[in-house]
Amino acid sequence: MNTTNKYITDITKITNIIKTEYPELLPFFNESPETIPNQSHPIISNSALKEYYSSLYSLLEDYKPNHPYIVEKHIMSK
Repeated sequence: MNTTNKYITDITKITNIIKTEYPELLPFFNESPETIPNQSHPIISNSALKEYYSSLYSLLEDYKPNHPYIVEKHIMSK
C-alpha cells in the first residue's frame, strides 16, 4: 500500500472510531482548519494527510485519559 492510501485508510479508521465511540467529539471536526480547502481543486499532499491524521490522533489522545482502552485498541499499529 502506498503512503497516500495508508494515510487515507488510517484517517478513515480514526474518523470511524470517533464517530462510533466518541460522537461527543464530532463538533471539533467543524473547527479543524485542515478540512477546509482554500481552493476549488486542492492538491492533497502526504504531508497534509499526515498533519490531518495527527490532528485527529491528538484529539483522541487529549480525550484518552477518561477512555484509554478504546483508543489503544483501535489506533493503527506503527
